[in-house]
Amino acid sequence: MILFSTVIIFLIHHIILYLKNSLTVPKVKDMVNIPAKQYEEMYNVIQHKREAELSNQTQINEELEPDPASMKNELKNYLKKQMSSQSQPLESNTQPQIQEHPTSFSFSDINSLPVSSI
Repeated sequence: MILFSTVIIFLIHHIILYLKNSLTVPKVKDMVNIPAKQYEEMYNVIQHKREAELSNQTQINEELEPDPASMKNELKNYLKKQMSSQSQPLESNTQPQIQEHPTSFSFSDINSLPVSSI
């Protein structure tokens, strides 16, 4: 009886293996071509971004390139303004006034102080 049971188990096992191999499509992972295509796509995206950034940067540089004559005029105007402000006399109220606080307090002084000082 034991021999008969092992033969049945052996046959059922091999039938299941045969059906599995003949009726299913094995999964094959392409570990060479698919990653190479994905890396190429990523490289192309990065390359296009760099080209776009470079073209934008050159456009910005061309737009922001100053005119030397206007820069020279602007510098002259600035220097004239600085020279005219230096030639005016300084007023005596230009220095900020410093308020001195007493170094010692008594408890009676605390009640007379404004709330923001406490």
